[in-house]
Amino acid sequence: TCALPILKNILFIIIILLGCLLVACSLLFPIEKMLPGFEDIVTFQNSLAKTTIFMIIYSSILGPVMEEFVFRGIILGGLLKSHSNKTALLVSTLIFGIMHIDFAKFVVVSIMGLLLGYLYMKTRSIYLCMLLHGLYNTLSGVVLYYPYNNISIDILSTVVGLVFIIFGFKKLIRNINNSNIQKTLNIG
Repeated sequence: TCALPILKNILFIIIILLGCLLVACSLLFPIEKMLPGFEDIVTFQNSLAKTTIFMIIYSSILGPVMEEFVFRGIILGGLLKSHSNKTALLVSTLIFGIMHIDFAKFVVVSIMGLLLGYLYMKTRSIYLCMLLHGLYNTLSGVVLYYPYNNISIDILSTVVGLVFIIFGFKKLIRNINNSNIQKTLNIG
């Protein structure tokens, strides 16, 4: 029965990540296009995209594996040895967000870092973090390459994304609180 709350938490984290992806694609990516330096990023990404197999391998496998090894394995793991869980999680999350050097996506990347950090702290599985990070990046790539320019789709994506985020967080927090109550009462 101990694995069931963790599996539920993973499901809720996936729902939140999908919500973040929808909101990022509908709100933040259009804002990003207005920021200085966006053209340089697009030029770089387009040069990588010409070698599609490299881009897929990097964004779906290599990037998540390296980032999770560094941010969850080394940084969060190291901070947990000398700081409280909350401090370690917040510091590693901020570093993760800042290191992505993308102002428009900072909030989404930080939420993702927070969720992956929480998942790592609860499961101590860096492999699960790598898997979810890779899934998120893969889905991001698919959504970014799906060409549409429709305000109705953006509004719908934003609303659905926010519903996913709110629902996921409410369920995740409720599940965490219920797990803590069970541990306190010694019934879990």
